[in-house]
Amino acid sequence: MVIAALEGRIVTMSVAQGGPASTGRVFLGVALLVAVVGALAVARGVAGPDVSGKAIAAALPPAPTAGSCLETRLSDMALASPVDELKPVRCSAPHSAEVFSASTLADGPYPITEAGPQLKGTRDFDHSQRVCHDGARRYLGEFDHTARWRVPPQVYVKVMVPTVAAWNLGQRWFGCQAAATAGDPPTSFSGTLRVASASPRPPDLLGTCGSKVGDDRVPCTAPHRAEKLLAEPAPGRLEQVLNAEVRPVLSCDRNGASVIGAADPTYGGRLALVELVEPQERSCWITTTDGTTLTSSMIGHGERPLATG
Repeated sequence: MVIAALEGRIVTMSVAQGGPASTGRVFLGVALLVAVVGALAVARGVAGPDVSGKAIAAALPPAPTAGSCLETRLSDMALASPVDELKPVRCSAPHSAEVFSASTLADGPYPITEAGPQLKGTRDFDHSQRVCHDGARRYLGEFDHTARWRVPPQVYVKVMVPTVAAWNLGQRWFGCQAAATAGDPPTSFSGTLRVASASPRPPDLLGTCGSKVGDDRVPCTAPHRAEKLLAEPAPGRLEQVLNAEVRPVLSCDRNGASVIGAADPTYGGRLALVELVEPQERSCWITTTDGTTLTSSMIGHGERPLATG
């Protein structure tokens, strides 16, 4: 699973670079936290001589803190914007993003050399992009070999740096931010993205749902009739021969039931497990059989009644 840095989104966490893709995406932007800098305040007497004033500078905003969550964004454009004014909130409250790492940039010129759609930066900024994307893989739990959720989460990764004003006053931090991609405007969620790949019950926003098997265009928080539960690259013929005895084959019935966490993953025949074989991927889906629409992810759903709408 690889997260590719683009000004657009990444393709699956096994990832190839590119624009918007159907299997999960990452938005890469640069958040410039707004620094409020006070101006020189000079007191002038109403009926007397001028009075010498003092330079009063407002406190700069603090550097981002790893583990903090950020309030809900109002639009998808805000995620790509070079300016980010989101306030920290409790991760148990609705939020749209999480700061999973914070570090320091080298001293020198301002890290952003060209803002806008074609974002460009210094060599040090390019390094910070790689740091954030590598860190996101670990934060999401990619390297946890006990992971139950094998479908790559749909996540944006964003690099944050100070404003020009804050940089000129000595701030040299950069922060790494992760946010769920679903929703336009982006939808808030409760809980955390941390180790979401290994979580028995990750946030619904990270799921891959659609109107039918093979469709991944519907957020799992919205009414849908199918969801991808498991996926693996489709092996070539030689790989099939070499790994026939050592590599376990994805079993939709067995592994799908484990991911759902229910003894009867069909819930009395209302759902069906379906294997989808494509040129590049083999996957296991759950789909409704009676026209029912689901309103949450089935990953880790367990023995509870189906969430329908």
